[in-house]
Amino acid sequence: MNKIDLQPRAVIKELQENIKGLTSKASLKVGFFESSRYDNGTYVAEVARDNEFGTLKIPPRPFFRNAIDENTKKWVDFLGRDLVETNDAGISYNRLGEIARGDIVESITKLNTPPNAQRTIEQKGSSNPFIDTGFLRANVTFKVD
Repeated sequence: MNKIDLQPRAVIKELQENIKGLTSKASLKVGFFESSRYDNGTYVAEVARDNEFGTLKIPPRPFFRNAIDENTKKWVDFLGRDLVETNDAGISYNRLGEIARGDIVESITKLNTPPNAQRTIEQKGSSNPFIDTGFLRANVTFKVD
């Protein structure tokens, strides 16, 4: 029986030789892109960063890192299986993008600590840090290069 290396880079390198469209330059980016802005012009990515890492006024709420920590194995496993199934990197990366986007949205939805400050609760009517307009969640997206 041959030993199979399940390290993501080794798997992708091996698959590059066999899968249509898979090159070392192929990439999937998931997150918040420059085109996403609030009505006041603030980039959604800035708000996401401030919540993810915290500021002087906002405690860290690591929804993005939580999603990565909880789902990396699932994502790698999915990509390996789907590349073999579809034999097309573009299709597989787009499918993985949808899955990762959904996992990040879920992480935003379920994160509720630390709660909002009392003043913010009074303004928003909720102690959940990400429950307000839903604009941040709605702007999680992905692109395949």
